[in-house]
Amino acid sequence: MYICRLQWKLRMKSYKILLFIFSVIALLALLCSFFPEDGIVIGPFGEADVSESPLRLQFPSLERVFEADAPAEEMEDPEILIQKRMESISNARRNQFFDYFENDPARFYFPGDSITLFDSLFYAFENSGEEPLRVVHYGDSQIEIDRVTAALRAALQSRFGGRGPGAQMIGHQLYNYSISQSTSRELPRRMAYGPATARAGHNGYGPLAQMSRLDSSVIVSYNPRKDNDNPSATFNRLTVMAGNIRGRLRVTVGGNTLVVTPDSLKGKRIAFMEFELADSARACSMTLSGSADLYGALLDGSEGISVDNVPMRGCSGTIFTRVNADHFREYFEKTNTRLIILQYGGNTVPYMNASKQISDYGKNIEKQINYLRTLAPDAYFLFIGPSDMSTRIQGKMQTYPKLPMLVDTLRTYSNKAGAVFWDMYGAMGGHGSMARWATSQPPLAGSDHVHFTKLGADKMGDMLTKSLLLYYDYYKLRREDHAELQRYMDSLDVKTLPVGKAE
Repeated sequence: MYICRLQWKLRMKSYKILLFIFSVIALLALLCSFFPEDGIVIGPFGEADVSESPLRLQFPSLERVFEADAPAEEMEDPEILIQKRMESISNARRNQFFDYFENDPARFYFPGDSITLFDSLFYAFENSGEEPLRVVHYGDSQIEIDRVTAALRAALQSRFGGRGPGAQMIGHQLYNYSISQSTSRELPRRMAYGPATARAGHNGYGPLAQMSRLDSSVIVSYNPRKDNDNPSATFNRLTVMAGNIRGRLRVTVGGNTLVVTPDSLKGKRIAFMEFELADSARACSMTLSGSADLYGALLDGSEGISVDNVPMRGCSGTIFTRVNADHFREYFEKTNTRLIILQYGGNTVPYMNASKQISDYGKNIEKQINYLRTLAPDAYFLFIGPSDMSTRIQGKMQTYPKLPMLVDTLRTYSNKAGAVFWDMYGAMGGHGSMARWATSQPPLAGSDHVHFTKLGADKMGDMLTKSLLLYYDYYKLRREDHAELQRYMDSLDVKTLPVGKAE
């Protein structure tokens, strides 16, 4: 009986304890509901200094009491969390680039799909103010009078610095979009390409694959084009390139004269005779006398990027192995050539009727790129395939039947040689596009359905340039992502972020 009474008393005590606990919880909940969010200010009292901070009583709200714990991801290590956030932002931005790189007809085709191949080239572009560099654009008649090249030069020099129109021939009346040349008389011209009657009888053609022979004297002037308002309109340095000197070569620019003899070449094949001009010069004149092969004149600035336009009418691009290797090597080294552009294929299109012909041509292009690579080991290579070209088929102007196969073959063999490929045929619209360009208003191509008009060439040059600079923007994005992430890590005193190229 005693035990039963004890158990009953304990149950009553448990009930009261439980009731007390729930009462306290209810009271606290009531306080949570009605207690001001900003709390209740108490004091100061009596003689207390009113400048002292008052005592404030605060009580958590019901929302805060029942607030869920932070998600597991938010509890991660801050370094990991920050890296995740940065990668998420970066991926969203990169997807826009990848859509272009994978699908757009005007994209570049990189060997092994390595879209970061040009990173070192872009770094050199950015630092060309301290270490000037050169881009050389070799091509067929599609780039004559500075077509395509002029747009590329203007964009690169505007973005990275540099001035002047680059390499020019000496001793011929010349007109192009960037500058014009006048001469007191025409000099004999020899070329590694074109008709056999134009050959020199040796392989000393110079880095432009053509040269002029001087055996007396000539006055040559370079004059500005009024419609050229690009950085190429001005220059502050003139460099004359010459070789095969007999006796001596004397060159006078303004009041300055330089004389070169065979002995002064010191084993080199090319003499580079440099003259400093007034800053931002737009014209210059020089007098040359003596006996020498003249390989060209360079009109440049003392910093930034220089871009040469080297057109070869009728050339298929298979003539580089005919030119003295030392001429190319000395030029590329002297001028710090970092990008060599080859634009060929159009002159072979009318004669390509069999797959073997196309394959053999592709192999020859691969051979030319490999040859130049050994002479310019610091340079990157970009091969631009032929544009669309039309011929009359069943009474209608249509794309040459074998042209698409030729484009694919050139892409394969140029990539095999380590060169990046740009498909001009695809970029301008592919099959049948030349007929549309030639009949557009205003015309973007000539009535020959082969060559671009100035307007069309500018548009193609602009398309090429914008595509190149899009890869540069992607390079910048990856560098900025890395730098931004490093700044976050530094703020946390983390010094171990791996350094290396994105991708």
